[in-house]
Amino acid sequence: VSDRDTAPPTLVVAELISQMVEEGSGAYESPQLSNDLVQRLERCYRKYASHPLLGAGGNDEKVMNKQDVERWLIDINQQVGRGSEFRTAAKEMGWTEPVVPADDDSANSDQKVEKPRIFLPEDGVLSLQGFLNVYSGELRGGKFWGINYDLAIMGEALPDIGVFQARYDRIYCSSSLVPTAVLDTISKTPCPNEIEPSDHLPVAASFQMAGLN
Repeated sequence: VSDRDTAPPTLVVAELISQMVEEGSGAYESPQLSNDLVQRLERCYRKYASHPLLGAGGNDEKVMNKQDVERWLIDINQQVGRGSEFRTAAKEMGWTEPVVPADDDSANSDQKVEKPRIFLPEDGVLSLQGFLNVYSGELRGGKFWGINYDLAIMGEALPDIGVFQARYDRIYCSSSLVPTAVLDTISKTPCPNEIEPSDHLPVAASFQMAGLN
């Protein structure tokens, strides 16, 4: 075990970050939607938007009303009411968390207070910018695979440009233990797949107490 020069990657996934994040903005610090991703999302938005924009005059511009947003959420999340896309969309459409009055006894008691129910405002609309804001939030949350899934569902699947590999998973031990065997799990195709159910490959090792023959 001690003569191992390099360990294999434990994260083997499709290369997505370079396609989603604008070059120079940083994948985790302050990521910005890439131009290609913005264009894809704009096309997705137009597929769902059916509500005429008020005040647009002769312009045929349309926005997503509540029914359009519900169709989109059902497509990507199988239901309305779950997922971070739903929560952000509701806020973009005008939902705000109720303010608890300062003289409300429940605000100062130890009694468990239920979180207010988030809902899509009946007369709210999700603008194109609001739709982009939803996915900007997903990007800032590092949800690259979630965005990729949504795009595929909406008919804008990203092309396969290769595999990203890195080693994020490790096992540490103190000097009182001596590793005797290490299991390396290898995959040359993006995970999850039909063999590996997770995007992280398992790491395993056997140890014995130091000083034992």
